[in-house]
Amino acid sequence: MKKSKLLKFLFVGIISIPFLTGCQDLSLKEENKTSYRVEELAKIDHFQIMLKEATFKDEYLHLTASDGNKIMLLSFKIKNTSKNSANINSNSFSLLIDNKPYSPVSSENMSIPSNEEITYELIYEVPIKDKYSLIFYSGVVTNNASFEIIVK
Repeated sequence: MKKSKLLKFLFVGIISIPFLTGCQDLSLKEENKTSYRVEELAKIDHFQIMLKEATFKDEYLHLTASDGNKIMLLSFKIKNTSKNSANINSNSFSLLIDNKPYSPVSSENMSIPSNEEITYELIYEVPIKDKYSLIFYSGVVTNNASFEIIVK
């Protein structure tokens, strides 16, 4: 009888140690995170990507927004953490507004050397909304990051 009480006491003690010491595995929360805001770092596969800035203009360079639209400029910092170079282009991103896909009016194809960071910009003409969502595809179908853009 004493042996079973001792085993129960040890089991409860071992189970409660992480709660009493505050030790929790927070990596699981970060690992499962798929939605980010401006200036939040996403770590997806071999990329670290951050939407640094989202700005809206009536005119930009040679572009003029049509009535009810704005020119949306998105600036990213993207780091390739793999051992090989990686490519980024407009197909790496998907902007859906009211279930309608939007293509950028300007973008570049860029190669990112191993362990290098670049600035990557996308330009869209979009209808005026309070919120936008842009998805980054890392190249692995199930690993995506969604960036929420809230207009202030």
